Amino acid sequence: DSLPVMQITNPPRTLKPFSQALVKNLGLGVSLEEIDINPINWLNEISSSVNINLTQLDISRVRVSDYATAKMQIIGSSDLRKYY
Repeated sequence: DSLPVMQITNPPRTLKPFSQALVKNLGLGVSLEEIDINPINWLNEISSSVNINLTQLDISRVRVSDYATAKMQIIGSSDLRKYY
């Protein structure tokens, strides 16, 4: 694997308008690919230095089929990482 050609730092909540404009202006031959991230890994790394309890998860755009996505909120009274 190679390093990314472009990196977006501190992005807005959605990159859709930006990505559409990028593809429109750069034309054919430009491709954007979806990446999978695991925020729990980030949280575990941060919590090795700081005491953190994860009590709420807001998840959106979870693909459930080719034409449908899901959005959910999970709230717990204790650290949700026990159940992840």
